[in-house]
This record gives sequence, structure tokens and C-alpha cells, in this order.
Amino acid sequence: MSWHAFESLVSSSKVIDELKRKRNRQIKPILSEDELSVLENELLSALYTKSKIIVQYFWNGQIFSKTGFIKFLDKNGHKIVFDDNAFIYFEQVIKADFI
Repeated sequence: MSWHAFESLVSSSKVIDELKRKRNRQIKPILSEDELSVLENELLSALYTKSKIIVQYFWNGQIFSKTGFIKFLDKNGHKIVFDDNAFIYFEQVIKADFI
């Protein structure tokens, strides 16, 4: 019986964390045709020159970053595959920068 109060604290911290995540959600930035063209050129350039790149992408209401080397661009699956086999879908990408 003495642990019930502690269990309440643990479950309430999970609820608070979930509320913080929901509060910090963002709307996906919309890229213009010019921005998409520049982004595509940067991704292709990083692939062909084997340059390290930081890709910012939008997922689940938040913006994340992935750093690495592009292994290949899967045009059929619409995704970017990195050297560690992680992948990001093209429609999630919002920015790419060389390191």
C-alpha cells in the first residue's frame, strides 16, 4: 500500500511528458518550388561528392536532424538512405546543409 503514491507520481510524469510533446508540436513548413529544387540539388551533390550532410526533417509534429553520408536516393520508395541504413522520406525533408 505504501507504493501507491509513488505509482501515481510515475504515471503523472508520463502524462506531463506527453502534454509537453503535444504542446511543442509544430506545423510542417511548406517549401516553394525553388526551395525544393535547391534541396534536391544539395542532396544530389552530397550523394555524388560523398560529403557529410545534416538533413533537417519533419516528423510527428517536430523537427529533427540527421547527420551522415547519403548511401543512395531511392526514387521508387521516395526516401534518402544514409550510410548507417537509416532513412528519411523525401516529403519529410525541410532543409539540408553540408558540414
